[in-house]
Amino acid sequence: TLNGRFIAFSKRINSVLVPESFLTWANQKFGQPNTGDFFFLWKKGSIDGPPRSRAELIKMSNEPAFASWEVSPLGNAADRVPASSIVDSAEKIIHPSRIILEVVDSPSASLLQFIEENGYELNREFPKQDLIKKAISGLFLGMGGIGGLLSLLSISTFATSYRLVVTRAAEHARNLLLLGFSRNQVSQIFFSRFLRLFFWVLGGSFILGHATKYFLLIKAAQINLSFPSGFSPESLILLGVYGVLFCWINKKVIEQSVIDLIR
Repeated sequence: TLNGRFIAFSKRINSVLVPESFLTWANQKFGQPNTGDFFFLWKKGSIDGPPRSRAELIKMSNEPAFASWEVSPLGNAADRVPASSIVDSAEKIIHPSRIILEVVDSPSASLLQFIEENGYELNREFPKQDLIKKAISGLFLGMGGIGGLLSLLSISTFATSYRLVVTRAAEHARNLLLLGFSRNQVSQIFFSRFLRLFFWVLGGSFILGHATKYFLLIKAAQINLSFPSGFSPESLILLGVYGVLFCWINKKVIEQSVIDLIR
């Protein structure tokens, strides 16, 4: 049975940059088993070979004659004990280890709920949402709201402008109506011109946005930052919805403007 607990929550992993030579030296000096983990192996009353580590002795525990072997510490070769005692003591030793888990959002209410549902123990109080994260979320929502208002403003501005275009061409539109053209046919003339202008502007904006993101990705790669290229499916869906709504509203405005010409 494994026992564990959450000891801390962090948005970063503490680390220190050191030269490779220092890391190699530290591993050789401190990463090796200490002398307390080496023993003399006694077989038939005499020492067999060089000192063995505890891990080596555990691997040899499946040998048929292992029960008759004895071991003694390096500091006192005469203090012999059965080799099986080394295996038994190794099983009782608790070797603490640390596992770093990466979660999507830390801290979050869903993570706390998951910990409580599974009965996991926390070594310290669960941290609250920090002010920086709240500020970023508020800034993101604010920018989204401003973007939505600008989108609505662009729709109303374009619709008003095209209503003015129809009004300025009122004489030609009335002549077409008097010649027998239907209101839908006259409206379609204005709407076709609107679509050409709209798709030119939309296509240019799309290309400019893609080029800008490509340039920013190059700059980010220079500082070892990576982001997905292109536009996300959500962005393309929102762009499509915005385009359909934009065209539908302006189509209705053009049709109503043509109707007003014959009243």
